[in-house]
Order: sequence, then C-alpha cells, then structure tokens
Amino acid sequence: MQGLKLFFERVKSNYIYLLGLFALLLSLVVGGLVITHFQFGIDILWLKVKHPESAQYWGQIGDFIGGVLNPLLSFCALIAVLYNLSLQREELALARRDAREAQVIQNKQSEIFETQNFESVFFRLLDVHSRLASTVNMAAGATIHTGDAAFSYAVRKYFPTGLLGFGYIDDGKKIDSMKELSQKFLDERVGTVGHYFRNLYQIMKYIDGLGKASFSVPGKRAAGMDVRRTLRLYRKQRDYANMLRAQLSSSEVACLFMNCLSAQGHGLRYYVEKYSLLKTLDLNVIAHNENIKQLYNSLAYADFEEMNMDDVVQLVVARHEVDEGDE
Repeated sequence: MQGLKLFFERVKSNYIYLLGLFALLLSLVVGGLVITHFQFGIDILWLKVKHPESAQYWGQIGDFIGGVLNPLLSFCALIAVLYNLSLQREELALARRDAREAQVIQNKQSEIFETQNFESVFFRLLDVHSRLASTVNMAAGATIHTGDAAFSYAVRKYFPTGLLGFGYIDDGKKIDSMKELSQKFLDERVGTVGHYFRNLYQIMKYIDGLGKASFSVPGKRAAGMDVRRTLRLYRKQRDYANMLRAQLSSSEVACLFMNCLSAQGHGLRYYVEKYSLLKTLDLNVIAHNENIKQLYNSLAYADFEEMNMDDVVQLVVARHEVDEGDE
C-alpha cells in the first residue's frame, strides 16, 4: 500500500513529463506504422488492407478520426493547463502567506529593537535626572539646603498653605496668590531649579514621542487615525511616565506644581496633565483646597483606571491646535 501511494505521488509530481513522453511515443508509433506500410509495402498487423479499392476513403476516415481525437486531446491539454494553474495559485497563496508572516516577524523585531533603543536612552535620562535632583541647592540665609531638602525648603517658603486653608478669604484671592508665589519661585530660583525642570521637560517629551505618533510636533494635523494610534500608544507611554513619577519625592511634586503655574512651565504643564505627574501630590500643601487643585486638568491627578480617554483626546488635540497657532 505504501509503495502504491509512493508511485502515485511520483506520477503526480512528474505528470507533465509523463504526458510529453506519452505524446512522443504515440507520434513515433503512428509515424512508424505509416512508413512501414507505404514505404516498405508491409501490411500493418490487424490493419491489413483487404479492399484496396476502398483505400481512397482512408483520408476521409482520417479526417473523421482526427475530428474526434483532436477535441479530446485539446480537452486533455486544457485540463492539464487548468490543473497547472491551480497548482500555481496554491503556490502563490503560500508565498503570500509566507510573505505576510515574514512581515509580521520583521515588524515585531523592529518594535523590539525600537523599544530597546528607547529604554537605553530613557534609563540614562532617569540617571541624569536623579543626579540633577541630588545636586539642587537653595540658600536660606547661612544655611544651604541640598537635594530633597532644597525642594522641601522651597515648598515651605513659597506655598501659601496657611492662606489656602482660611475659609473667610476669597477663592479668587487664593488662586491669585498661588499663581504669584509660583511665578516668584521660578523668578528667584530659576538659576537653581531651571536646569532640573528643563531636563524633566525633555524626558517627558522623549516619552511622548515614543512610537512617533505624538501631536506635540507642530504642523501635524490631528486626524482621526492619528488620534487612535496615539491612544493605543498612550498606555505604553504612561508606563514609562509612571517610572519617572516614582522617582519624584513629595517635595519635588509640589515644586513641579508651582513650576507649571509659572510662565516658564507652560510646556511642561501639558505633559504633567497628560501623564498624571501630580497623582502623588500631598494635598496638605494646598490645604485640600479644591479651587487650587482645579488649576490643573483632573487628568493630572488620575489613575489610569479612572481616566476618561475622551479627556485625553481633548487634551492632545487642544495642544496640537496651540502648537499650530504658535507657527
């Protein structure tokens, strides 16, 4: 049984050569019989001409046989061509499937390579940020505060926590005071913390550019497809932003709050809101004042599970429109 199966497989794989060989042998046999009879006068076995007077009709018989056989042979040839085309179509389908699979593998490899390159730079930037934070210093009279102690000093000096807690003071005055002190913080300490916040801005911009689908690039139209691509990338980008946020102390987050209320911190504010960098803000420094808290979009304080993605879209599109206006 196995031998018979193997025989049919060989016939199937070599059917074209077998058909050609059969046609050649048949032509040789017919030609040989004709030459044998008419050249050498030898009667063909089983086809001896017993009535020569009827030989004139042989041509008509030949035409009849040819008229019957030619369509049959043509039909066989057509079947062979169609079968060959079917095999070619299967081979092309396999080739296309292999090409698609190869493209998928290549895309995955490219994505892995891109992620590796991104993370290599990102973690170096985190290391630089950590060193910058540890070298920040602020003078308070004869005392020099360094690192997190410097940020804690800035919070005590510039945050109007007591004022924000007084219920009899007008909310508008509280907001104005918060903004004025935030601007004062940057104006007086820009030489100390300016490079810290500029580096933080560049890290967030780098995170936002992951996947090259950010709207932070001026001149790029916020098309619906681009918005969907941005949302698909947002979770991955946010994971890296969470790593950065985990490096920030409570005092650094409070100083970040002030920085983004100043004129100098406008660009960083977009990323602070989009990636919820104020999520760990100690609300005691703003005396749990909701009006002060609402100076930022609610996204700035939200967990990912609490977020409304429509708010993210609005924030992204609004940023894009501002960038186009600046042009």
